Amino acid sequence: EKGRALLIQDARTLLYEQQALAQNLAEAQRDVLELRFGHELSCGEIATILEKTEGAVRMLLSRTLKHLRGLYKKSWR
Repeated sequence: EKGRALLIQDARTLLYEQQALAQNLAEAQRDVLELRFGHELSCGEIATILEKTEGAVRMLLSRTLKHLRGLYKKSWR
């Protein structure tokens, strides 16, 4: 039971940290992340929804993930 409580606490902490990091993202970055990972859409499907080219969506997603990696690294120092 104590181990389960620690896992729940760790999951909550991680969720709060992710929400704080997401606040550092532009709206377009949050949108592309939500569509890709929250709704499991392809870059082509996202491009149609956002009225962008597939290449633009891929680039936005790539840059957003790179930015998040940098934020995570800073938060764990």
